[in-house]
This record gives sequence, structure tokens and C-alpha cells, in this order.
Amino acid sequence: MGKFHRILPPGLAILAPIIDKISYVQNLKEMALELPLQNAITLDNVKIKLNGIIYIKIIDPYKASYGIDDYKYSILKLIESRLNLQIGKLELSKILKNRELLNDLIVKIINEAAMENWGIECIRFEIKDIIPPQNVVDNYIDKFINLQK
Repeated sequence: MGKFHRILPPGLAILAPIIDKISYVQNLKEMALELPLQNAITLDNVKIKLNGIIYIKIIDPYKASYGIDDYKYSILKLIESRLNLQIGKLELSKILKNRELLNDLIVKIINEAAMENWGIECIRFEIKDIIPPQNVVDNYIDKFINLQK
């Protein structure tokens, strides 16, 4: 009583009243979490806004329940911090050209941090929008027009 006893398999389970209690119910299906719009600064000192979506799956229900208090919140905060760190190492042009490499790098970083400790696997991460400041967009348009002439 009062401590972890077992993980129930899917389906019908028999519980002894008063003795057995279900503390956590975890969804083992793939889940999508929305990363809200956030600010970041690139290596070339450009302030950008970006958002994304992460797909995760619980691979160890015990760790997801007892290893961390709120795994969804923690995964999103981990992505925010690691994404800002990685974006700070790259110039805007490289970020725009190599979005897939950045996505793959974030998946690798999240899996290193979350899989063993929290029992959560990051299946994929996708940056949806990268929004540079308007003056940067105008400069790119001017350069493109000059190249066309």
C-alpha cells in the first residue's frame, strides 16, 4: 500500500477494493504537441519568431508517470530552450535553407534527454513557421530583384 505495485496491461483488470488504486493512466499512442510562437536570435543577430509541432510517444509508462511531474509541459520547455540554443549557433540563411537538419537535430537532442529519464520518445519535430522581421524580408526581396536584373 502506498507505493508502486504494477502496470496494468490493456483490457480488463481486476483490482482489490481499498488495496489497489490506479494512480496514472497513460496514452501510449503517438501524440502531437504544439510549440507556440516563440522568439529567438540567430548568430547574425536577427530576431525571428518560430513555432512548431512535436510528435511524441510514451515508451515507458512508469517513467512518464513517476519520473517527471508534467511530461508535456517539460518536453515543450526543453524544446524551447534547446531550439533557442541551436538557432543562436546558426545564421538566418542557414536556418531557412536547412530546416530539416535543424528538425532532426532537435529530435536527437530531445531523445537524449527524455527517453532514458522520462520514458518518452520524440518521433519527429517540425518547424512550421519561421518569421523574420519585415526589414530582413525587404532586404531579401531587394537582393532577389537585383539578381533578376
